[in-house]
Amino acid sequence: MAFGKKVDKACVQAVLELKDADYSKEPEVAELYRRLTQGKGQFVQLMNKNLVAVSQVSALGLSLNYYAQQMDEASHTVASASDEIVQSATESARVAGEVSNQHEDLTNTILEASEETSAIYKNIEEGQRQLTDIKNLSEKTIAESSEMKQSMENLFDIISHMNEVIEGINSISSQTNLLALNASIEAARAGEAGKGFAVVAEEIRTLAEQTQKMTANMGEFVERIKEASSKSANSANTAIEALGNMSEKINAVWEINDASQQSTGKISDSISSLAAVSQEISSSMDEMATQSHNIREQCEKQEEDTQKLFQVSKELQDAIAPVQDVEDSMDQANHIMGEMGKDKFYSMGNQIFIKCLQSSVDAHRTWLKNLKAMVDTGEVKPLQLDGKKCGFGHVYRALYPQNPQIKKIWTGLSAKHEKFHHFGQEAINAIHAGNLDKARDIYNQAEAYSKDLIADMEEIERLADELDKQGLDF
Repeated sequence: MAFGKKVDKACVQAVLELKDADYSKEPEVAELYRRLTQGKGQFVQLMNKNLVAVSQVSALGLSLNYYAQQMDEASHTVASASDEIVQSATESARVAGEVSNQHEDLTNTILEASEETSAIYKNIEEGQRQLTDIKNLSEKTIAESSEMKQSMENLFDIISHMNEVIEGINSISSQTNLLALNASIEAARAGEAGKGFAVVAEEIRTLAEQTQKMTANMGEFVERIKEASSKSANSANTAIEALGNMSEKINAVWEINDASQQSTGKISDSISSLAAVSQEISSSMDEMATQSHNIREQCEKQEEDTQKLFQVSKELQDAIAPVQDVEDSMDQANHIMGEMGKDKFYSMGNQIFIKCLQSSVDAHRTWLKNLKAMVDTGEVKPLQLDGKKCGFGHVYRALYPQNPQIKKIWTGLSAKHEKFHHFGQEAINAIHAGNLDKARDIYNQAEAYSKDLIADMEEIERLADELDKQGLDF
């Protein structure tokens, strides 16, 4: 543009209003218009991209803060758990050592008991053998006593028969004595002729008398034998009866001893098994003590790693701080560009404004979807609870509608939007408290409330579209 040259005012006014006009006569103005139009387009693109970027940075900051907090909480949990495990492992190792020593003593005691039980078993076995011999001897004695009793009874029969014989001899001797006496009388009558016969008769009478004396002595002897045999028979009966009782008691003792022998054998086997198990337990306790020491060493290493994790968490939180600064800077830049947008020259236009509203509606629906997923699963995830940091929050503070109808609705959106995000905090609190029914009820309230909020945004979108058709800005 040459100095001193008059410029077409209509062209200048068109440039000021950034309207298309016939700039053919004013090439310099045409170039200015082109550059200004291009600059405005770039400004609008920059503002649009900055609004998208600040929303992404805000979401990134939210996620980073959430996971940094999760990492910090996990670090504290791991540290606390590691400390408890170290204490438990130390105590377990100590207890395992004591139990191992006690089990070793117990094992030795069991082994000693096993040896003593084996010795007792052998003694019982020897006693059982001797009892068996006594039992057999008793049975043999009873059998021999029964035979002796039978012999005694046979002796009684012989003695009775001998008495009969002696009585017969006595009877014959009496008759012989009587006959000898008669013969002596007859020999005396015969006189001289009967003297020889009288001598024989006297001899026979003397022999009969001696026979009677001998049979009398024999009868007395037989009676004594009978009496002695009777006593022997009674003694034999008593002995047989005593032997029978003794045999019964021996049998009873033998059966008891046999049961004791079997029980002692089982006890011995059980003690041997118990000793083997006790040795295995002792070995296991030793292994447990070793593993407890290993666990403690691993936990001590884990504590070192946890300290590193603490440091990383702190460094991550420090690293997040600039993200917040970037978000604030971008938000301030958007605010400045929004202030510039009040001038028609820098206005971003209705279509960009409508696009921002549509993105805000989509973001709210995604927010509700994420809240519902948390309520359904009972698992809390990152969720933007600050209405100023969500996509619409950044748009709201960056754009300043001038149209009265839009401005009225737009002004009322702030309080509604903050209340909408408040539902999220209440639902998360209910989830943390384990009250999923309450969380679900809060979600339903948020869903119902969002319909009114989205309806306002859609109404603003409709009004902006009408203004665009009329060639007017929002």
